Amino acid sequence: MTGTPDGAKMNYLDGHVTRVEDTSVEITDATEKAHILHYPQAKVRFTVGQVLHVRVHKDGAGQMAIDAIV
Repeated sequence: MTGTPDGAKMNYLDGHVTRVEDTSVEITDATEKAHILHYPQAKVRFTVGQVLHVRVHKDGAGQMAIDAIV
């Protein structure tokens, strides 16, 4: 991912899932940086170890959110 997403632009993030909670997922990228991303029903959709390529943005509360799984 190039930089941190702001409210006006979206970025892509590649990584693997390192933690899953009810409404968030932690993805660790190739540089070993962890990113907490919000996603409704994350526990149902993601599993630890899963490899992801996602489009992310900052939501209205300023938190990182998954816009699309690509």
